[in-house]
Amino acid sequence: MKKIAIAAVMLLGLSAGAYAQDAMGSANIEKIKQDLLKKVDEQIQALQASKACYAAATDMAGIKTCRQKQRDGIRNAGNEARQERLAEQQKRVEAKQKRLEEKQKRLKEAQQKAE
Repeated sequence: MKKIAIAAVMLLGLSAGAYAQDAMGSANIEKIKQDLLKKVDEQIQALQASKACYAAATDMAGIKTCRQKQRDGIRNAGNEARQERLAEQQKRVEAKQKRLEEKQKRLKEAQQKAE
């Protein structure tokens, strides 16, 4: 009887963990989808602007100007994305450092209580 009760409790714990993991995963997927769709929309707008520039060009100098604008736009977008990634990484590092400092503080307190 005791084994059945233990098995039931373990099964309940595993199913609750799986449910929580699934809920976290779907929230993460929604954020990823939103970010990707935003990026695709930005790329479409940049391509439409390039298309309009090329259509309006009347000579090779105009085409070269359009191409340079397109390259600059791609570089700027890459730099912005890089800055965003670095900012996110910095936030994660700071959060990890904070958790580590809190853990060290708790360990010191526990050592002081033990002495």
